[in-house]
Order: sequence, then structure tokens, then C-alpha cells
Amino acid sequence: MKITKKELQSFFTGWQNLDNRLSKATKSATSVMNEIQKDVASKLSTVKKRTAFCLFMEYQKKIDGDVTQRLQTCIGKPTTQRYILKVPSDKPLTQKVSIRTASKELLKFKLGGKAIVDQKMIDSKGVYHAFKYDLPKVKKPTQISASQKVVTDFSMTKVQYLANAEKLTFAKVD
Repeated sequence: MKITKKELQSFFTGWQNLDNRLSKATKSATSVMNEIQKDVASKLSTVKKRTAFCLFMEYQKKIDGDVTQRLQTCIGKPTTQRYILKVPSDKPLTQKVSIRTASKELLKFKLGGKAIVDQKMIDSKGVYHAFKYDLPKVKKPTQISASQKVVTDFSMTKVQYLANAEKLTFAKVD
């Protein structure tokens, strides 16, 4: 199949135009999302505002759960967290703010060494709370756990793993 120079030029121009539109839309979406995240952070900037938002979420969940899910997703994004907690982008996040119902999974989170939930909160179904907690330190995987992850992710047998070991470059011992 022969493609003429004119067809090729049309093809390339068409794809370039699509890429330009995609790039413009992405930049625009990023700018709009950044503005929304700043607005969300502003509306959650104080304990009083967070408490009022919890009440809104309780009622909104009964009307349309998609709205509550979108708002929770936005709040959970690192950029929004940075705005809420006033953490510069060059510093790591050490805390998190979450607006949600209490559950047993939150028992592992602490703020200043104290639990952020109690059984009474967990038992109160459908009630939203504003949580602020310290992020746990990320544990570096061990050689065994990292190797096990590779074996699991690729469903490798012992024979396959050992065969692959022959193809790897290992550290030199002095």
C-alpha cells in the first residue's frame, strides 16, 4: 500500500492538531483543578468550617453519594492536602486531613500519639467526622519482601526466578 506525500502530510497534520488540542485541554484542566483545590482548602481551613462540611456530607450522601465521593477524592489529593495544611510543595506531607465516617481501619492512625477515633465514633454510622492525623513513616522494603513482590506480581515459579537470577547483574563485593 502506497501512501502519497499529500496523504502523509494530512495524516501528520491531523495528529499534530489532535495533540495540540489535547495539550491545551490538559493545561486548562490542570489550571482549573488547581483553582478548585485551593477553593476546597479554603472552605476547610478551620475546624469550624470542617465541622459544617461534615454536616453537609451527611445530608449530601443521602441525596447523591457521587457528590460526596468526588469531594472526598479532591480532598485526598496531595495538592489539596498541601493547601489545607499549608505545606510547601518542596516539603513532604507529614499529616493528612480526611472528611469521612469513622471505621476500624482508622484505629491505626494517630495525631500526636493519640488515637483519632474511638468506638463511639465507629458505632455512629453515617456520621461524618473531620480527621487530622500523622502519616505513618513509609517502611523501606527488605530484600525478601521486594523479591517476594516480584515473584507474586509476575506469578513466577522458583525455576523461573532462579533462571532470571543468571541474567541479573549483582553488586561487586570488595
